[in-house]
Amino acid sequence: MKKILPTLSLIALCLFCTQSVFAQEKYSKNIADSERFSAGVLLGFNNAQMDGDFQAGFDKIGLMGGIRGIARITSRLDFNIEMLYSQKGSKIYSEGFQFASNPMKNRIIDLTYVDAPMYFKWLLKDLASTWHIEAGGVYSRLIRTKVTERINNPQVDFSYEEITADFGKDDLSILLGFGHTWKNGFAINGRYIFSVKKFYKNKEFVAIDNVPLAAQDVEFLRNYHYGLSLSYTIFQRELKKKRSR
Repeated sequence: MKKILPTLSLIALCLFCTQSVFAQEKYSKNIADSERFSAGVLLGFNNAQMDGDFQAGFDKIGLMGGIRGIARITSRLDFNIEMLYSQKGSKIYSEGFQFASNPMKNRIIDLTYVDAPMYFKWLLKDLASTWHIEAGGVYSRLIRTKVTERINNPQVDFSYEEITADFGKDDLSILLGFGHTWKNGFAINGRYIFSVKKFYKNKEFVAIDNVPLAAQDVEFLRNYHYGLSLSYTIFQRELKKKRSR
């Protein structure tokens, strides 16, 4: 049952938003039929980190890109659904980093997801070129996991490789973003995305004081990242003064 809840939630949200499109139709008669629905592509990168791994800082860079479907609700409000290839994860200090003269985060967790963001995009002005804000949610499916680490003392030190089989496949996140849209269909988008679900939980976790980070068990793991992308939308918005009344 837990595995199908994200899918049911996705369907329910799509139905709700579809209904909103038709409910708003009387307020968007100045939108040409050719601009009512459209599609686009986007390409960029994520800078990721994980909550629960005893680390700080966004330093795991990965690619992000895919396609977008767009439904124009009003002249300033769009509903968007995307399908993205998205690389996330974390970089972690290895054992003994606290004694090194030049410490490096050379334990790497690579997580590859298929993300399905669903969000509203609001133009701050009713113009073809203007700033915009975004807000919505993201359903993600983990499709690949790779851990790079070197364990000097397997009997004592914690290993991320040993817990990958317990990583949850489904993830749910909140999306907040802003950017600038241009008349020629291009836009630059900045986003902050944080998960509301822990994709790993250690049911046997016991906190132990005075233990090096490399040896400590992890209680939970949760994704969060920010991203920057360039997108292109097929339709081009008309300036307000050129629309028919």
